[in-house]
Amino acid sequence: MAGSGFVAVGDEERPVTRGMAVVWPKDVPHRAFTHGEELTAIAVELLGEREGA
Repeated sequence: MAGSGFVAVGDEERPVTRGMAVVWPKDVPHRAFTHGEELTAIAVELLGEREGA
């Protein structure tokens, strides 16, 4: 990731920068955004249910 931005998970917003990771629970509204700054890349990984969970 190059640049910076923000993520919102539920009602909470936090800044994100290079090297950071964000995890949110299933079925919680979430989004990634900027306030005009350039955000070059963001990676999203969707994990399936774990066995025995």
